[in-house]
Amino acid sequence: MDWRSLIGLSDVEAAAERLRAVGVETPLPLNQRLSDLYGASVYLKREDLQAVRSYKIRGAFNFIAGLSAEQLKAGVVCASAGNHAQGVAWSCRHLGVDGVVFLPRRTPRQKVARIRMLAGDLVELRFAGDTFDDANAAAATYAAETGPRWFPLSTIP
Repeated sequence: MDWRSLIGLSDVEAAAERLRAVGVETPLPLNQRLSDLYGASVYLKREDLQAVRSYKIRGAFNFIAGLSAEQLKAGVVCASAGNHAQGVAWSCRHLGVDGVVFLPRRTPRQKVARIRMLAGDLVELRFAGDTFDDANAAAATYAAETGPRWFPLSTIP
């Protein structure tokens, strides 16, 4: 079954409403240089102006805010190489949800510092392996053994 058949208008409207509550909106200005280059009106979505400097905040917040009270109480766990973790960290802090983020040991220090700053005391960082796949496997195992809601990147098509 194709994933697009699983998402309906009501899902999109519910996500927009959840995101509206935190004001996660960025401008969509015309880029004159690219417009001239391609002979078309080219607009660029300024996701670099988000609290976590990427669009990842939208998927993380929408996923976590959409969990039941029982699931929120159990917390969330994910794996990331950096940007997704920042979105999860910010969302956990904003929603008051405990989280565990698994990162590859090779994650740049500046990303680790940013994740910690965004998370406050609500998100624990754990390092596993040298690749995203290693961290992802550790996150899946941790979630299965301890009960937090696993938030794999593959939940966002």
